[in-house]
Amino acid sequence: MDDAFVGMDVAFARNKRLPVVVCTWQGTVLRPLPLREITAVLPPLGGGNVAALDAATVVSFVHDVVRYLGAIEPACGVKIRRIGIDAPSDPKKDGTSRRCAEAGLDALGISCITTPSLSEFDVIRQKARVHVGGGGVSDATR
Repeated sequence: MDDAFVGMDVAFARNKRLPVVVCTWQGTVLRPLPLREITAVLPPLGGGNVAALDAATVVSFVHDVVRYLGAIEPACGVKIRRIGIDAPSDPKKDGTSRRCAEAGLDALGISCITTPSLSEFDVIRQKARVHVGGGGVSDATR
């Protein structure tokens, strides 16, 4: 059984599959497995922005991801050894413009999105709740 390494985004777009790649070493080259060819096992579907406001829905999605990765192992004859998730380990500190990792990428000329602080995340969630509660168009109604 080959060792495998997973990379995924935290995308939760409505009715879109989780962006995920599973790779194995082939000599000195890390090669992605052809996951699209494995139609018996599909990545979970996101619920969209409105669903992301519901903690139980998010937890359920996480469990679906774990089940998916568990099914990939026998389907591909691999053992997942490491998982890299495109998600910040922590929000940025209030009063700072960027996290240290983002500033480091900036210094290298690599573009990345700024991670909000906890208070900025709270504002984003509140705006979403007000928008949805006020009858605004959301991705759940499109």
